[in-house]
Amino acid sequence: ANSYVAALISERYPNLSSKITVVNPGISSAGRPDQENLAPFLREKYQLYNKVILLTLGRLVARKGVDNTIKALSKLEPGERAGLAYVVVGSGPEEANLRRLAEETGVAVIFTGSVSEDEKWSWLNLCDILIMPAREIDGDFEGFGIVYLEANLNGKPVIAGRSGGVSDAVADGISGLLVDPEDQKAIAAAIKTLSTDLEQREKLGVLG
Repeated sequence: ANSYVAALISERYPNLSSKITVVNPGISSAGRPDQENLAPFLREKYQLYNKVILLTLGRLVARKGVDNTIKALSKLEPGERAGLAYVVVGSGPEEANLRRLAEETGVAVIFTGSVSEDEKWSWLNLCDILIMPAREIDGDFEGFGIVYLEANLNGKPVIAGRSGGVSDAVADGISGLLVDPEDQKAIAAAIKTLSTDLEQREKLGVLG
């Protein structure tokens, strides 16, 4: 369980609260595969030169917050967006809707579809910021978010939604920035803050 689930159980069954212990999953560099580094190939393939790369990695379902990330990017000035590249790695039931939203808002998004394990780790190596402002939708919420830890393992800061069990994986101001996942202006502000401040990105990535 995570802290969010523990709180839900304690609220419904107060007599069990003393018996609940939260043990979060973890990762270590020992668990990282010896992957082929495809980062140079990916940078060339997608022409990701002189760009701050935002990455979302995971199954494309509504709660991941890719839609609000796209809308948040649309709120930035064109000059601010020019230095950014948003890459969405993964597939899922929301992919067609997200492609349509990107087209409607005029936000350039690179959709890669599903990728190999080597390519996944290479994207984590290549990106500058992992962004996944996950939110709760009809009781469906992010239980923990191991990908946030994987980004930190690669020295990358994260922008995450303050919902579900995410706060167990992301320490606000230490390993990344926690935002209201429904507040597109807050997401945009976090993107602007980290994309324009290399020192802050490196600080959060190292501390993560």
